[in-house]
Amino acid sequence: MANGPSREGLGVLHFWMIAFLVMCSSAQAGEVWVSSGVGGSSETLHTYSGATYAPFGKLDESGWRVRAWAKAFRFIYQRAVAPGRNAKITANGLGLEAETGWNFAGQNWDVLGLIGIVWRDHELSRPDPASSLTRGRVGARAALAPYIIHPY
Repeated sequence: MANGPSREGLGVLHFWMIAFLVMCSSAQAGEVWVSSGVGGSSETLHTYSGATYAPFGKLDESGWRVRAWAKAFRFIYQRAVAPGRNAKITANGLGLEAETGWNFAGQNWDVLGLIGIVWRDHELSRPDPASSLTRGRVGARAALAPYIIHPY
């Protein structure tokens, strides 16, 4: 994405990622949990779609996990463009994350430990040479996700 992500591309990416993950999970043993959502404020908006997959068992058991996310975000920030003059800059972004790890399951709890790779790209409404958002980037990720399971 040389010029950054397009708005239309973000929605299409979310749709195809979820469709792919659901198709893959139905072709294998195990369970998948698919999640998506949206949030924000007057100057921010973010959406996410993702799935956690237990390829060799159930999600509430100990075992290997694979997790993937597609995230889109929009936010506004201010930058000083001249002494005493600020400009509002809108940033549209896209992120992809792929992780793998192990779920440790107890009787009423789970702890999921993951490592993976993250990619982010942004499109700015106006040039901002001082911003690190002017280029795509790839990074590493580590996550520890505790869950309390309430018996019903």
